[in-house]
Amino acid sequence: MQTNISKPQVLVDPAHDRAVGVSFRRAGRDYDVLASKEVIVSAGVVESPKLLMLSGIGPADELRRLGLSTCLKGATESKRTKLFDDDAQWTSSPSNFALTSNYALTSSQIHVSKDLPGVGKNMRSHVGAGGIYFTTSQPVGMSLFRDLTIRSLASYAFRGGGQLNSPGGLEGIAFISSNYSTDPTWPDVEILFGSTHIASDGGLVYRRLLNLTEEVWETYRDLRWRDGFMMLPFPTRPKSRGQIRLRSANPEEDPEIIGNYFKHPEDMQITVDAIKFLMKIAETPAMKEVGAELYAHTLPGCEQHTRFSDAYWECHTRHFTYLHWHDSSTCQMGPEYNPETVVDSRLRVHGINSLRVADASIMPEIVSGDTQAACIMIGEKAASMIKEDHQLLTARSRLLRI
Repeated sequence: MQTNISKPQVLVDPAHDRAVGVSFRRAGRDYDVLASKEVIVSAGVVESPKLLMLSGIGPADELRRLGLSTCLKGATESKRTKLFDDDAQWTSSPSNFALTSNYALTSSQIHVSKDLPGVGKNMRSHVGAGGIYFTTSQPVGMSLFRDLTIRSLASYAFRGGGQLNSPGGLEGIAFISSNYSTDPTWPDVEILFGSTHIASDGGLVYRRLLNLTEEVWETYRDLRWRDGFMMLPFPTRPKSRGQIRLRSANPEEDPEIIGNYFKHPEDMQITVDAIKFLMKIAETPAMKEVGAELYAHTLPGCEQHTRFSDAYWECHTRHFTYLHWHDSSTCQMGPEYNPETVVDSRLRVHGINSLRVADASIMPEIVSGDTQAACIMIGEKAASMIKEDHQLLTARSRLLRI
């Protein structure tokens, strides 16, 4: 296990269309690490496509424009033969990797290992409306001064109980079907319910995490320290598609994230529909018992719209867009004849041997809910498939030797 590394890239042998290892820098020293079997990329929705593209695997025209190269130099055919025995597919090794200086990246010539137009494309993201808060006349929400006491700290430290045991202030999740849903048994909206709001902490932390401007914060200033809650709605199956794109061939430069949030009009229509449903929730008897009321204000930039009209809520959502960090599909799974796909059903990168991707980027479509459980499943399934494939290849190798 190597941590605190930089400039990671996959080493690809262009003569055999095979991933042979990875290169990286650690503590000021460059390393080339050769794989004894295969390379598994599991860097996430943003970094996995970035890593593939930096390794010459991605949209060919885009990579050539950046002057990217992944040619291997200084490696002899005999060395490659030792790494990859054609009969056994790969050779066994006493360790999972070996350090070598025989393989190195060169930027002197351009080489695209594999033209895969789908790398970095088709990003799906769960995004919705933020800034919709409700006040209550009863002390039912979380309060910094009320809940952060010696008693609550002791209760959490010694018994794991009390208010501080709350899961991050998001205590409820609801799934509903919007007016645009074609299947009432398959909800297309998720609503997160939290027992706090933007100013529950008086503006000390939360507003800074959201990077609110002073102008926007001023409209919420009257909420400071008041009891209340928030509801965050978002479409679970958005039709808008984003993209991850390299800014340059420099591995240390962050890629460009093009969200294209709400580019498809139906995503916004569903969000506005969901916001109006929140207003109905606030009118229920249970909410009235605690004195729930919408915190009515006009968001800066939306003054030209009639407050709480569909046009206003659309403007509000575009100005106060809330990202849920549920992204997927930038290396999506699918058949090789589909140019938008990157990996096959066993997570193997199309056209490159001994290379897989295993994270949320391989999802053909984003899941209709939080992505964490799906990511765990992908990891578990990937581990099972890798073991299956290696056992099959080992058995085949033994038969060939016999």
